[in-house]
Amino acid sequence: MSDTKIRNDASSSIEGIIYQFYIALKYAFELPENRKLLIEKFGDVTLENKSQIEVKKYQENLTDTHENLWNTLLNWLDINFDIEKFETLILLTTQSIGEKSKLKDWNSKNVDQKLKILEEIYNKYIQKKKKDLSKLKLIEEVIKDENRIKLKDVLEKFKARSSKLPAHFTIKSPFESENIDELEIALDEFSKSHTYENYHIKNYDHFDDRVIFMKVIMSSNAKKVHDELIDSLDKIDYINFKKEDGKNKIFHVTISSKKIQKIYSELWNYVHKFKCDFDCKFDNICVYKWIDNTWVLHKEYLLK
Repeated sequence: MSDTKIRNDASSSIEGIIYQFYIALKYAFELPENRKLLIEKFGDVTLENKSQIEVKKYQENLTDTHENLWNTLLNWLDINFDIEKFETLILLTTQSIGEKSKLKDWNSKNVDQKLKILEEIYNKYIQKKKKDLSKLKLIEEVIKDENRIKLKDVLEKFKARSSKLPAHFTIKSPFESENIDELEIALDEFSKSHTYENYHIKNYDHFDDRVIFMKVIMSSNAKKVHDELIDSLDKIDYINFKKEDGKNKIFHVTISSKKIQKIYSELWNYVHKFKCDFDCKFDNICVYKWIDNTWVLHKEYLLK
């Protein structure tokens, strides 16, 4: 039996910015007193004297030769990047690492093992008959001999982390079912018969002192698509909409909601330091499954 959740990710044109902002806020809530968080200073998100975090919002898997891995390594190898400022270097991505990938269990490897993995990836790639020359050049730049000393320093601090829950508004709260074939068919048919519509994210709001969120303002057309989706899903026996997740839900993108009552006022004041004003598209519907205590993307459906 699996819990399932239906979500809408932010539009592809702005979702990366929103997701980076979302992650920055998450870390900001956890900052020790008198420590700074910087955005786009040394990279995507920086915890002063602690961690440098590169944030990637992508749907496809993090493969052995994916540019997100190798570009991140190359950025950290740059002569102007002072690795001594940080205890850890983190690649935080929504991507999954495949079972057959050499990157599996990366964080449990020591420096020499990580270096060997990168060399094996390179040696395997150069043997391919068809290869992307720009990708090959990128990999070669990372592992070239003159980078070897700093690369080992980078690998000693480099951790890869998967963050499975992008910024989103919830269409249907969690439910349980042994089989979701009917849901998949319904979403496939719906996505092929409906076009994407615009919506807006503007300003902050809250549910008591329990949840802080960004306000989602649906256009009339986006609301119409949403309501038609509710009508379609409501025909499925195991999906039952309640008042809070039906047609008249309060559309929102949650920023923080886990045991924040004691620090609610501080968080509420902090988020208002950041402008919240984004144009978005309701262009996809995602199904997430609860697996091993985390939400894992099951399938994405793109509207026309």
